[in-house]
Amino acid sequence: MAHAYTPGLKVTEKSVVRKDRRLPLKGQVMVKAGDAVTSDQVVARTELPGNVQTVNVAGLLGLLAEDVPSHMLKKIGDPV
Repeated sequence: MAHAYTPGLKVTEKSVVRKDRRLPLKGQVMVKAGDAVTSDQVVARTELPGNVQTVNVAGLLGLLAEDVPSHMLKKIGDPV
């Protein structure tokens, strides 16, 4: 069996992982900021109307995320 080594990788006990999670649409957050959660715990939920497709516009256009709104033809909330 082959093995891979990643330089600088450290395996530590009891690591704390902090992640920002965002819902694609408005929804209900089930936990408070700073609460400890498990990997299988539902932290938020939302209803998706139909087949929603998330698009990384910043990545596709080669822009920083904060620069995307000024390059869009439609504003947030405009019908498409």
